[in-house]
Amino acid sequence: METKHRRSVVLGAGFCGLRFCKTFKQRAIEIAGGQMGSKMPIHPNDDVNMSQSSNDTFPTAMSIAAATEVEQSLLPQVQHLRAALEAKRAEFANIVKIGRTHLQDATPLTLGQEFSGYVSLLDADVARLHCVLPALLMLAIGGTAVGTGLNAHPEFAERAARKISELTRQPFTSHANKFAALSAHDDLVMGSGALKTLAVSLMKIAKTALQDGTSLRGATLKLGLLSGGRVRSGGDPRAHDATIIGPGLSQSVRLAERAP
Repeated sequence: METKHRRSVVLGAGFCGLRFCKTFKQRAIEIAGGQMGSKMPIHPNDDVNMSQSSNDTFPTAMSIAAATEVEQSLLPQVQHLRAALEAKRAEFANIVKIGRTHLQDATPLTLGQEFSGYVSLLDADVARLHCVLPALLMLAIGGTAVGTGLNAHPEFAERAARKISELTRQPFTSHANKFAALSAHDDLVMGSGALKTLAVSLMKIAKTALQDGTSLRGATLKLGLLSGGRVRSGGDPRAHDATIIGPGLSQSVRLAERAP
């Protein structure tokens, strides 16, 4: 807000979102010609906040972001990689190589068989991501401050979820238990676990490709050379997972004070 409206700013203790609502209410009342300091004709909750609280909008925003990124960005890329590896599995079906265990030569297998393992790993990762998606699609919106939905229209939660689904083209629904939705971020922790597992799979594939690239001067050399960066970047999701678990452990009975 510009400094010329400084007298409309509400200071003092309380939640930041509540102070903003009161500040906007003050300015709206001033514009409307009402009495400054009153709640007429503009009410901070009913007209400005409109049945919302930072306690339910913050987890709602996190769920929307996580579900949208997984569904629209991550899954298509993983499935694209899976299709590429499946094509290589068929292409390499008759290439025989020496399998290695404990950094020593072991028994023969085909390169196609090795790539079939990569494909299977990604199939399991995609299944895990699909498993966590339904929980990420349940929204806390409408729970207001502590999950009771106090000061919200009785149909607000369902209507808001339907509107968000319409805007995002994702099948979001209203969370069946707003007390759980506000007091915990377990669904995000579970989603992070699936991402960490995917990162581990990709690191496994990349490291094996690096080893093949040094010993197989043909089909996998280029893949091996490209994998070094993937191996190094695979540590990021594991670090992010630890960051998400921390806030996941910090919740009290009625409110998750820290957001992953």
